[in-house]
Amino acid sequence: MRSFARLAVAALSLAAAPASATVTEGQAIAAGGWRGGEEFAVRDGSFVQCAIARTFPGGVTVRFAITAERRFVIALAAPAWAAAAERQSPPLRLRFDGSGLFVAHYVTTEEGVDIPFDAWTDLTRRLRQAAALTIVLGDLSATVPLTGTSSALPALERCADRHR
Repeated sequence: MRSFARLAVAALSLAAAPASATVTEGQAIAAGGWRGGEEFAVRDGSFVQCAIARTFPGGVTVRFAITAERRFVIALAAPAWAAAAERQSPPLRLRFDGSGLFVAHYVTTEEGVDIPFDAWTDLTRRLRQAAALTIVLGDLSATVPLTGTSSALPALERCADRHR
């Protein structure tokens, strides 16, 4: 997971560090089965983001991050997702507990897709309360159990708040 965290930080198009920058890890976060922590740019030590991730059966890794610019990013790492996004450019849809369709903007990365949000208070509330998040991109679908997000997301927010 730590290698994914390093790669995903470089891939986040909205992160503070350019894609070629490497990151160092700071204080760790471990809550509700989600793991991650602070990430800093190697070149100047500046804060990049706080992030947590979890890998699910089928090899899909889901990552939640709050960047230095206070953007919330959901990242999915799975090669099939990156290939589908590049090939088809279909809309990406989010569903919480199977209902409440939400169409989201996304950015294709080498590892999969990043879904950035500028306003995310309602999103994190839904992520904390829902049992599952279903992400649909063209003919691909992944249902992610959100077990542990009620404790992991507040820990992620506290991490990012330390760098305001």
